[in-house]
Amino acid sequence: MKIFFILALISHSALGQVHIVSDLDDTIKITNVLDRSQATRNGLFSLKAFEGVPKVIQEMRSYVDSFTVVSASPKQLTTRIRKLLRRHNIIPDQLFTRNFFRDGDTVEYKTKVLEEILSQKKGHIILFGDDTEHDPDIFLDIQTRFPGRILAVYIHAIRNIELPKGFQKYFTGMEIARGEVRAERMNLIEAYSVMNSIQIADPELVFPDFAYCPKKLEDFGAIELTHMEYSLEQTYYPLIEYCFSK
Repeated sequence: MKIFFILALISHSALGQVHIVSDLDDTIKITNVLDRSQATRNGLFSLKAFEGVPKVIQEMRSYVDSFTVVSASPKQLTTRIRKLLRRHNIIPDQLFTRNFFRDGDTVEYKTKVLEEILSQKKGHIILFGDDTEHDPDIFLDIQTRFPGRILAVYIHAIRNIELPKGFQKYFTGMEIARGEVRAERMNLIEAYSVMNSIQIADPELVFPDFAYCPKKLEDFGAIELTHMEYSLEQTYYPLIEYCFSK
């Protein structure tokens, strides 16, 4: 218990400037970008997010200086995206959407925006993306060209593909929280808040039909946090049972 309270009292101001830059579709929002018709319907009408992911962003706001969303969705959906984010209590400091006539393809657009963010913001960046399309390649390129600026890369494992070395996959917001605790940025009170949000979540909003659904505890990665091991297992085992039932 001493560790719990010591970590809870860490001064986040000692970390220096830290910024989150996140993709939207299939990173935060349930979209299914690999199915064009479903992605269009979800883009226009759905306000669903992956349970636990908004919560981990909320908890990280205690020690990050800004939260930016970079979406390849068209600018016509900007108001809709803001409504989605407000519904899940995450308000971005900046929101980028794509002008289809001016901004080029997704890779060109996201790369350019990330370059602009890194040139404008001091400190370090934490990147959120997913493995449905181009995020791992874009982030690897950015990490290579801006050495020392990227603190962590979290990739939502929708297809569960192999990632570049050092990238951290997540199935739920808890894997992000674990990474942040190990990095001594997030304290245990914040991590347990994320865990609780996942324990009470509708599993269909954690693992919708199109997303990879883990069936082994090992799929969630080595726990490595011995003071949370029992609680983590109690969080993951019901999700594993759900995945077996699908």
